[in-house]
Amino acid sequence: MFAIMGGINRKGSWQIPERVSAIMIMGGCDLDLRKAVIAAPEVHITIVAIMGGGSVIVPPGVRVEVDGFSFMGGKDVKVDDESFVRNSPTIHIHGYMFMGGLDIKTKAVKEK
Repeated sequence: MFAIMGGINRKGSWQIPERVSAIMIMGGCDLDLRKAVIAAPEVHITIVAIMGGGSVIVPPGVRVEVDGFSFMGGKDVKVDDESFVRNSPTIHIHGYMFMGGLDIKTKAVKEK
């Protein structure tokens, strides 16, 4: 996924591959994994933001590991790391922020 002065938005029911890359230049990226079909035991998400930002919402029960670096930006990680379920997938998020930010949080699926 790639965006220049625009945005990337994935939510709802979608098939998430084993490797996902999102690159934004002066843009944003919102990935909502709550209803995504996660077929692989491990998923690697790489987010590169140059003068932009992104957010990743993960469902409760999955393990999340975050790495990467920020230059004149930051990462805000608020995941529920105590409620993961055995044999649940692991989401590896590699975030590289240049004058941008990344928010990663656990959020339950909305019930209607």
